[in-house]
Amino acid sequence: MRKVLVVAAAVLGLTGSQAAGQTQRTDTCVDGVADAYRFSVARFTQHEVRVTADRNNPGIFFLVFDSDSDVVGVAHSNSRSLHWSAGLLSGRHQVWVACIRNTGYTIQWVSGNERRLSAPRYISYLTGTDLSAKPSPGAIETDVQLEGVLQWARTRQLAAEQ
Repeated sequence: MRKVLVVAAAVLGLTGSQAAGQTQRTDTCVDGVADAYRFSVARFTQHEVRVTADRNNPGIFFLVFDSDSDVVGVAHSNSRSLHWSAGLLSGRHQVWVACIRNTGYTIQWVSGNERRLSAPRYISYLTGTDLSAKPSPGAIETDVQLEGVLQWARTRQLAAEQ
C-alpha cells in the first residue's frame, strides 16, 4: 500500500512540475476583447513574442507596452503565425493580443529561452462587445488612449485585408 502511495505522489509531483514549467499560454481570441499578458525584463536583452492562431485568416494583432504605457511594438497579420522582435528591453511590459475573427491561439515570450508569461487578463475595447465568451480572469480597466490604440490596430489590420 505504501509503495502505491509513494508512486502516486511521485507521478503527481512530476506532472505538477511539468505544468508549472510550461512556458507558453493558450487562450481564445474574441473580437473586441484583448488578452493582456505581463512580463518583466531584468536587464537589457533581446526579446521576441510569438503568437500562433489555431485557424486560417484570424486577423490577429498584438501590441507591446512598457511600464509608462508607451507602445514599443505593434504586429498584425492575417496569417496563422505572427511574431515581434525587439532588442534591449528592460523593466515591466505588457502584450495585448486581439483579433478580428474568433480563434484559439498560443503565445510565447522568448528571451534566449522561452519564458513564462503571467496569467492573462482581458480588456474590452469595442462598445457593445459580448464578454460572455471571456469568463475569468478578470477584466481590467484601461486608459481611453490605450483602448484607442487597440481600435487603431484593429482598423489597420482590417485595411491590410482589403
